[in-house]
Order: sequence, then structure tokens, then C-alpha cells
Amino acid sequence: MGILANLISFVSGTLARSSEVNSNLALIANAIPGTTTSVNGPTTGTATATVLINNANVIMTVITFSSYRNGPSGDQNLALPVPYLHSAIGLNGSGGVFHMKSSGTSQTVEIHNVPPDCSTDGTVTGCDNVRQNATFHIDHSFDTLGLFGSDSATHNGIIFLIGS
Repeated sequence: MGILANLISFVSGTLARSSEVNSNLALIANAIPGTTTSVNGPTTGTATATVLINNANVIMTVITFSSYRNGPSGDQNLALPVPYLHSAIGLNGSGGVFHMKSSGTSQTVEIHNVPPDCSTDGTVTGCDNVRQNATFHIDHSFDTLGLFGSDSATHNGIIFLIGS
């Protein structure tokens, strides 16, 4: 099974439960990668945002990191090819720490906390950044990822966003 197929299976089985979202996710299988934006890391590598779906109901973006590192202090901004106007849910798979910004201002992101057992609901914590290996959602518009500076690690991860 390919990476995209695994990602679709994970999202539809874990994050997405409504029939509307599941029917829109079915479109991914035939999606052709669209518009991209990228930045070269100030220290090394690249970060690239690729839109997989952009229609009236769903935007899906994958951000990939290839030996990316932002060593100097301050965010390096990666403008998304298509802004999210309402909300999104996402997964940060070793993509480094980042801010979600709207018109240059960091936004509050709800980080998902894993429940201790199957009988307890999960909780969320409002943060101004997203740490590595986190699932999260944001309930308002954003158009840019601010990739954290002063980073001592090189990243070869992925960030996945789906929303509207």
C-alpha cells in the first residue's frame, strides 16, 4: 500500500467519522498533486507544501521536509498555496515545531491529548504552537506555517492538513 493510501486509511479510520468527510476523502485516491510552495531552510534542506485537494468542501495539504533545518532564531514562514478559511485538523509527523498564522499572527491551536483508556474522552490543550508527533485542530482561518527557529535538529517529516 502506498504512502497516500495509508494516509487515507489512517485519516478515514481514525480522524474522520462523518459520511460527508469520508466521501470527500475518497476523491484523494484520484487526486493529482497541485500547486506547491516551498522554502529553503536557512541552515539546510527544504520544506514544501503541496495541495492535494482544493474544492468547495475540502482543502488537503501535505507539507514535506527534506533535511530541513531553521537554525537561526525566529520563524521561517511557509505560505500555504491555498489558505484555510474555516478550520482544519492535522497531524505533525516529525515535521518540527511550528506556529499556525493568519495574516502574520500566530493563532491558538487545540492539541489533542490521548485518553488514558477506552472509557475516557480525549481532551485538548490550547497552544500557540504545534509540537512534533501531535494531532491537532484549529477552529479559525490560517494561511501560513511559521517554522520554528533556533532548531538544532534536521527534519525529514511530514505535516498533514485537511479542512476548509
